[in-house]
This record gives sequence, C-alpha cells and structure tokens, in this order.
Amino acid sequence: MSTNELRALALIGCGLLIASCDRKGSDMLPQPIGDHPDILEIGSLRVLGRNEVQLLRDLPIGDDSEGNDNSAQWSSVLTDHGVGDRYRDDLASMNNRYDWCDLLDEDGNRNCYYGQLGPPEPGKRGGGTFTFTAPSFVADTYFVDPDDIPGLEGSDLTPLFLDESSPPSVQEAYGVDTLCVVVDSENVFWNSWISPEPSERPYLLTYPDEPSNDGDIDVFGGMTSYYTGSPGLELGDFKGFYTDALGREIEIEFNECFVEGLVGEGIESHAGRGSLEYCELDVSGRAGIEFTILLDTFSVPLNDGALSFGAMVFAGPCGSTNQDNDLERDISMNECILPGESLLPDSPSSEPVLCTEALEAASCVSANQRAPEEGQLPPLQEFCCAHEGLDLELCNELDAPDDACQQFNIQYGADGGNSRSTYCRTHPERCCEYYEPSITDRYYKTSW
Repeated sequence: MSTNELRALALIGCGLLIASCDRKGSDMLPQPIGDHPDILEIGSLRVLGRNEVQLLRDLPIGDDSEGNDNSAQWSSVLTDHGVGDRYRDDLASMNNRYDWCDLLDEDGNRNCYYGQLGPPEPGKRGGGTFTFTAPSFVADTYFVDPDDIPGLEGSDLTPLFLDESSPPSVQEAYGVDTLCVVVDSENVFWNSWISPEPSERPYLLTYPDEPSNDGDIDVFGGMTSYYTGSPGLELGDFKGFYTDALGREIEIEFNECFVEGLVGEGIESHAGRGSLEYCELDVSGRAGIEFTILLDTFSVPLNDGALSFGAMVFAGPCGSTNQDNDLERDISMNECILPGESLLPDSPSSEPVLCTEALEAASCVSANQRAPEEGQLPPLQEFCCAHEGLDLELCNELDAPDDACQQFNIQYGADGGNSRSTYCRTHPERCCEYYEPSITDRYYKTSW
C-alpha cells in the first residue's frame, strides 16, 4: 500500500473518530437539583415495635391537595391501630408521616428517617450512617403477647408500660433478640419481559420500568466499636486486621448485616436499584450495645441527581414472626413498608414525588401475588397503562410495546366508559387521578 493510500485511510479514520465523538456522555451523569450532602450523618434511631411499623405504613401523608384537613383520617388510623392517649398527644401537632418519623424520644432518637443524598465527588464514596442501641425490651403501640414472640414462650417476662394509665391491652413491651434493619431507595424497579412471539405466560409484565428515577444504596452494619469511618465526614467499613505468628496481616470481617441472596447465607448480596434492602441482626445478650448502619451510595437517579431513601429499625425478624402469619405481627417486606421515600429534590421539607405512592401500592400487590387471574394484567402494568401520556416519568413509555395496554383497555373499558376512570374507581389507592382529586385525598398531598 502506497504512502498516499495510508494517509487517505488515516484521514478517513480521523473523520470517523471525530464523527463518533459528537457527545460528551454527560447525560449519563446525574445533574443535582437542590443542595444535598454526599455524606450524611443521620443520628440515632429508636427501635420500633412491629405494630408501629404497620402504623407508619397506614399514616396519611397529610392534608390533601386542596388543603382540606385530614385530621379525621388520622384519628381513624390511630383508632384502627389501638393507639393510646399518650401517643395521640404526640401525633396531634404533626402534619404528615415524615413528622412522625422525626419525633424524638427522651433519649433523642428518631422514630425513623426520610432523606436525600447527593452524588459523591468523583473517585470518592458517598452515603450515610445512623446508629441505634440494642434494647432489652421494645415498646409497642398495642398488646403483644410474649408467648407469640419466638424464644419467649412461657417466659416470666414482666411487662413494661409506656403509660401507667393505659390499659395493658393498649401499650405493652416485650423482649427481643433479633432486630430488622430496613432501607428503601427510591423508586420502584421491576423486570419486564418482552418477546416478539405470543406469550404462553400472559401474566408476565411487559411494560418496562423507567430507569432514570431509581437509586441504589448498599447496606452494611455492625457494632459501632468496629466501624472505621468518621460519621458525616468519611465513610468506613467494618473490617479489622491482625498480624498472625508468621507476620501475615489477616483481615477480619465485622459486618453483621447480610442481605439474603440467591447464593446462600453469609454471602454478601444486595437488593439492587429501586429495591428494598434489609437484614437481620442478632442482638441477644447485647442490650445496651450501640450499632452503626452504613448506607453506601451505589447509584444516584439520573433524572434529578438526588437519591431519596427511607430507613428504620424494628423489633423481631424481617417478615412474619410465626408460621401462622398472624396479621398483627406479620410485616410484608415490600415497597409499602416505608412508603413515600421518593422525595422532591428541591422542596424545603419532605414532600413526595407525585404519584409514587400509587406506584408503590401497585408494586406491593404485584409482589404479593404469584400471577393475576386469567385475563387480567399484572398490577404494575395496569398502573402504567392507566397513567400513560401524563408525563409522570414513572414508567418507560418510550420502550413499551405498542400493544402493552390493549388488554387494559378491554378490561376496564368493557362497559364503554373511560378505562382510566374505571381503573381509578376500582383501585383508588393505585391511582394518581388528576381530574378527580377527591378519590385519592388520602394518598396525595402535592400540587396537581
């Protein structure tokens, strides 16, 4: 090949290289909205009773979109959960469930936490930490029989009361040896199944998730004495080292927060983006010991550059406390355990992103059923179809199959009515209704 031919090929190669580099890739980096720390010290949390977790799940956000007082709804929820007078006094000054999380006990511990993290600086880790002290007993909002707590059957446990004037059937305490740590990153993630061939499994979800609004936090935890970081300044880990007789440096792992995975127990796993991450800690014989929970930022949502999340610790194992799945003590480990964790990035106070709780409600129904009945779509797909074209950016409309909502329109428009209206009347808790806000007053506060 001649020199001129080589030069010509080189020029063509340079031209192709320049043409292929017509973008910086900045669209793949989160652009922060608002000022959020990349390293956050949350403080200390109180260990919640199991029924307090159910209470948090059911508390309304606050006043509805038209500014109407929701005090009647609050009162109804408190009555349903058997909350005594002492707790009602604490709740009287609150406006939303985020206020409930910020309530402090006599030791300055929050009930739970909702907050946001910004993207870490290049080459550095970002995230947050919080602490809690392992209790001997955990107070609950209404009676829990010690015989129903594994390991305490037939014990001589002496009940402790939050309020001496409250009857034993309202507020009592019980001993625990296991605690559940829960962290929920925004928003909701699901896998979709798309095939050009007719499906033999029509219940599979074919409406894709919107990836730009999901964040991911990896959770670790152990005794504070083993944590190597500086809270609020620099993240650490739970690793220690010692030198053996041969002069070799041996690493010791003190992380006790192992997320269950498919590989097996003791193998480090994490839930992934937009998913609930939780672990159990054995605190038997360690009452009074302080634990630190490390939230390690893995990815920040691209749509607003703010990673919203919720966090809490509650008594007993993650999930059911007995084989009978007693509803009073069974806690479903899904998106609804810490609802409303997706927060507006530029709001001066905790305020949820519009419609995200309806999406979470649909997700929880999907998580609790193996498959819809024949002829029905998965609840998440119904949600996406009901809100298609409303620019909510909760479902990936761009990549959705053309016929993704065909069955939805047949099912909910069978009587000749508007399929979206029919869906919202049938499932108000899974609907963000723009033109009939009264339907969802309980679920949504912010501006239409």
